[in-house]
Amino acid sequence: MNAHRLTVVPILAAAWLAAACQSSPLHPSSAPPVLPPPAVELLVSITGTVSEAAADADAASTPLSGVTISIAVGDNGAAYTVSNEDGWYSLSRPRGQATITVMKDGYEPVTRELELTEDTELNFTLKRLE
Repeated sequence: MNAHRLTVVPILAAAWLAAACQSSPLHPSSAPPVLPPPAVELLVSITGTVSEAAADADAASTPLSGVTISIAVGDNGAAYTVSNEDGWYSLSRPRGQATITVMKDGYEPVTRELELTEDTELNFTLKRLE
């Protein structure tokens, strides 16, 4: 009984496919071929860190937490995230022309324009407002 099921399933699948396409190898259709849907817009990953500019040129910068990172791509609107305690952030956005804004109260905001074509690492350094 199981042997019959195994041979029936491929036959039914082939019959269904032929009916769905309204053609078969024995009876080709004159209708134009069905094209696959257009490619889905691919996302790229944007990661990096945000740090505070050192007051002294010899000092190391300090990671900044709670920084808002906004990335707008074309007509897709903006996505937001906030840096963690190590100053690290991550967002995924569609490919295209992007405007990235990094801001935190008490610091000068930073804005960058760039073309997102692949996964990208962007690090930012913010200066305290005087």
